[in-house]
Amino acid sequence: MVRVLGLVGLLLVTGCATGNVDVVKRQFAAFNAQDVEALGLNVTQDFVWYDVDEGRVKTMVTGRNALEQDMRGYYEGAPKFETKAMAMCGHGNYVAVMERMTYETDDGAERSQDAMSVYLIRDGKIARVWYFPSEKVE
Repeated sequence: MVRVLGLVGLLLVTGCATGNVDVVKRQFAAFNAQDVEALGLNVTQDFVWYDVDEGRVKTMVTGRNALEQDMRGYYEGAPKFETKAMAMCGHGNYVAVMERMTYETDDGAERSQDAMSVYLIRDGKIARVWYFPSEKVE
């Protein structure tokens, strides 16, 4: 976790490359379109999604097929939402993202939350992603 946090700090201080950023942008577009097939095509067969929270790293999804299955279930019960990259920075094979998800609650109220993530890109596909805890936007 310290390595990932150090990477994020390095990216913010040293500047950003754009090479692998387009891969992550495609994934955001597929997520917002609820396009499970495109989400799967954007990741490697051995893709892993991790949640990171205060020194704890939990594996959420392992493999392309598991991601597709998980996302189908998510979209079935998902409220109306949109995710935007507020900042995106590439450095080598890594892309750091600050994102904002805006969604509608059951009673029609609009809410937002911000989160940070780091993507590892391998051969033009997402191989790993580390998601950090979201914070509600007031």
